[in-house]
Amino acid sequence: MRSQVIETKNDGKTYNDSVRKTIYSLAMRNVSVENICPVIETVVQNLCQKSINTLPEAFTNTRIIKEMGEVSRIQLAEVLKGKVDTTIKYDGTTKSRCHFGEVQIATQEKTYTIGVREMSCGTADAYVDAIIKSSQQLEDGNVIMNAVTNTMTDRVTTNKAANRKLKEIIKEPQDAWNNFYCGLHPLDTFGKAALSTITKWEARQPFDKAAQMSYGGRRSGSGTEALINAVVKVLHKDGVGLPRELSLYFQERNINIKQVVLPVMGNRFHVIFRNAGGIFYIASLLVQFFHKVWKPTNQLHMAVLNDLQNKYFLIGCKVLGLVGKYVTRHWMQLTDSNRRILQLNPEFENAVKQLQKWKDDPTDIMEGKAAIFTVDANITFPKDDLVVDALHCPQEYDSEVNDLLKLVLSSILDVAVHQLHDQLPGGIHSSPSDALLQQANSCECNNISGERVFGQLDHNIRRAPNATTLFNEAKLLFKNNESEDWLEGKSLLTDLQASGGLWLSVASMEENLAKMSLSGKLKSVKSQLKVRKLILSQTGDKKLLQFSEAGQLYTMEQLKANLAKLIGADIDPESRKIVSVIKNPDIIIGKYVRHNWSSESGDKWYDGLIVNLIGAEFQIEYFNGETNTESANQEQPNYVYLEVDEIITDLRNGDLVILWED
Repeated sequence: MRSQVIETKNDGKTYNDSVRKTIYSLAMRNVSVENICPVIETVVQNLCQKSINTLPEAFTNTRIIKEMGEVSRIQLAEVLKGKVDTTIKYDGTTKSRCHFGEVQIATQEKTYTIGVREMSCGTADAYVDAIIKSSQQLEDGNVIMNAVTNTMTDRVTTNKAANRKLKEIIKEPQDAWNNFYCGLHPLDTFGKAALSTITKWEARQPFDKAAQMSYGGRRSGSGTEALINAVVKVLHKDGVGLPRELSLYFQERNINIKQVVLPVMGNRFHVIFRNAGGIFYIASLLVQFFHKVWKPTNQLHMAVLNDLQNKYFLIGCKVLGLVGKYVTRHWMQLTDSNRRILQLNPEFENAVKQLQKWKDDPTDIMEGKAAIFTVDANITFPKDDLVVDALHCPQEYDSEVNDLLKLVLSSILDVAVHQLHDQLPGGIHSSPSDALLQQANSCECNNISGERVFGQLDHNIRRAPNATTLFNEAKLLFKNNESEDWLEGKSLLTDLQASGGLWLSVASMEENLAKMSLSGKLKSVKSQLKVRKLILSQTGDKKLLQFSEAGQLYTMEQLKANLAKLIGADIDPESRKIVSVIKNPDIIIGKYVRHNWSSESGDKWYDGLIVNLIGAEFQIEYFNGETNTESANQEQPNYVYLEVDEIITDLRNGDLVILWED
């Protein structure tokens, strides 16, 4: 009879792997250390109808959670070993009067977070210190850092100085080293340049400036910017604003106001342009609201009503909205993606040419015929965009819109030429060689992954302000590096063999499923999908590898249909070899191999022969580092025993080469 009590410790002393993995998973999902054990007990009692032995106290949970960082570093040492031409990415921010730095390493396949640290300040030396200390916490950290050939950072002077210092520390003078800069960050400067231009333009217009400055804190910027900020507050901020009342008002008119005008928090690069267009679209309705539905009750309401009736501020909103629809929105689509940085050279060049044309004649933008990038950029245009329709609706002041649009586009052009000069004709990266393209293949076109880490850090600090940086770092590394999936991949092959091996045809899938219970079917299908995602790295539609979408779990039939599509899809030649080993491990018995082993002195490749498969372990004979396979006939063979999943992992990572042709 099965025990109704779940054991939690090994030999009555150390909490076992199942308990630790459960704590990791709950902590990653922001369950507090005090609530982790009550959650486990509730699930065990209510869903499993069992009881569970002793669980850790809160302080022990804290220690176990800190282990997550070490688990992630073990993963990083494994996945980064042997990688070449990688990219270092780093950034800094200030939260709660503390300066933090984050460090990432990108390979061709993925970006990994290697450290989140407190820094004394935001100088170049402080950044370099954070990078070096984060890398030194990894096994073979020096080797991993020596494989870096690129940096991807913001364009500030501090980062440029840090890049120079970093190269001096980890590379020889003659080694390849390329400094690239985020392709998305120019949008931030586009916004500042546009607002500065509008401020100067407004100063020349014939309206009473003093009368318009009716809401606090508005004198330093333009009236247009003040209007945008005030409308955002009245739409989204409780207390001074009317978020519930206005949401209902616009809902009755089939307008989802949260999609038309965004709250500023969490949005940065494109938001001023997007909100300007949205405000231009709802301006008349918002005026009607304050005239007929809700009389202004504070200074903010009066300022919004007053400024929405100023044509010069509406002109500013229309100009920013048009720039948003035909420049910055497309720029966001292009650069907030997994494209490589040097792939953007022709698009940046085309963007500069278009801006040069439009600053003299913006007719294409006014008429909705503008395209800042080439067709190869594959930029999508939303259908039925009511904001765009409003921006193209003729107004009596369109000649003034045209004039201001020229000025704003000219200021944006100046920023683009200055910030993108390395990748424009004549720049150091404008005509990359094949060698440079290979080196830069790990370098994405933006540095936004670091800002997402800071967003998570900010959330953690607000939830647990007394948590240490080490505690937060452990959770962030584990989450962002998908260490939970990596851990799960270690035991996937055992589950796979229990379900009849890797299914290579729909008929095989149906045959194996017919022998299983409903719960067994679900577990086996998920196991097959995980192997294709985590071990075979099968590409294509990512949704086929998911278990849910938009918060809804896929049914068993949906999972089967997705697996069937993946079975029918082609996989790359190297993955086919892995499939053949998973399906029939015996096929590599008698094959010669080259195997990369790591030690304190560095990596070393050994020649060997797979002699036998004993149970779940391969018996491998190595030739003492000699490269002559004829030396296999030694008097005292040097045998090593490796499990099947270890062989599969090394094949996937490129650390094991099977000489298929004897």
